Amino acid sequence: MEKKLPTDFTYKGLTAPWMQISIFRLLRHSKSPDPIIGQLLQETLVACKEKLSESMNAALVCECVETLLQHNSGTLQVLNQAMPLVLQLLHHSNTNIKYAGLCLLEVLLSHYKLPLSVEQQSDIMSSLQHPDHSFRVKTLELLCSTATCSSAHIISSQVGCAYKRFNIQ
Repeated sequence: MEKKLPTDFTYKGLTAPWMQISIFRLLRHSKSPDPIIGQLLQETLVACKEKLSESMNAALVCECVETLLQHNSGTLQVLNQAMPLVLQLLHHSNTNIKYAGLCLLEVLLSHYKLPLSVEQQSDIMSSLQHPDHSFRVKTLELLCSTATCSSAHIISSQVGCAYKRFNIQ
């Protein structure tokens, strides 16, 4: 974070991003959450969210949020920080970054059983029209996990339209 490593470890302005991802994954296995680690993770999240146009920053944000959820599960502070980032990722033109947003939303919704806003539902629904099969599968998983009595009819009609478009039997 403090860029003390040699420039050989820099990738598109990020210092050792693969090492950071490995560290995040290792931190998930620690038994007791340390407040200093939580603070460092939040600083990392703030630093990465300014350049979400790069796939590596999006990957760092996803790993960082997952690690924060592991350390601070149940706190709304993580949700408040992560949800705007998810929306940024979902609105991105890069397919890989958009898919990372879908995956991160799935992780968030598995920790916080929240109803989705109309904007979030429409963002997810638009992914049903994506030509990539993995997008449609991930979208269906999200829609099934977030369906409520009031949204079930809308979801089923959108799924029907998507199946007709791609001639899925």
